[in-house]
Amino acid sequence: IALVILTRFLAKRFAQNRDEIGIYNYAFAVSNMGYMGYPMMQAMFGETMLFKMMITVIPVNIYIYTVGMASMTGKKASLRSLINPVFIGTCAGILIGLTGIELPSLANNFLSSAANCMSPIAMLISGLVISRLPLGKLFSSVRIYVAAILRLIVLPAIILAVFYFLGAPTELLAIMLVTYAMPIGMNTIVFPEAHGIDARAGAQLVLISNLMSIVTIPIMVLLFLRLFPAI
Repeated sequence: IALVILTRFLAKRFAQNRDEIGIYNYAFAVSNMGYMGYPMMQAMFGETMLFKMMITVIPVNIYIYTVGMASMTGKKASLRSLINPVFIGTCAGILIGLTGIELPSLANNFLSSAANCMSPIAMLISGLVISRLPLGKLFSSVRIYVAAILRLIVLPAIILAVFYFLGAPTELLAIMLVTYAMPIGMNTIVFPEAHGIDARAGAQLVLISNLMSIVTIPIMVLLFLRLFPAI
């Protein structure tokens, strides 16, 4: 909640129009924790930590499809927006996991294939939006670089510091690192584009933050492991 309030303040300092306020607000509040954070958590800390991360970020996912989506599309936030394939699939997965229901192999293959389509489709949409911008404009905006630094370094560092001084266990600190030190997600392009809103600011943020994350993520992880080697 504190982060959402802070990002609303930051967004107004970066955005140049009303549509961009929602994009920046979302970009500062939510990282690409799903497509990048989950695989990284599993690779670094294993299946158990991935499970704990997925449980921890459930409130973030609710924010994404209610307040987050509304801020970028200009619509009112509503719990009805939770009725979407992603959220329904998550709830169904929890139910199947708790009950131990065995799905037929055909269903497993279908769901796996459908899940594998999500990232490529989002990347195609992102590429189409980015292709509309002049190459020079993509890399010439100083505010985009400052926003990317805030997203990749400053905000994660603040979050980790707050949790540390509140006495959070090391496992939770690791989850916060992987949740918030990721680059800006493609929803800053997909949500506005789906509602006919100019998504060029989101495309710039996604491109620059993902390029910068090639350097910032290893640095953040190495610093974290130096400070908390016991995890």
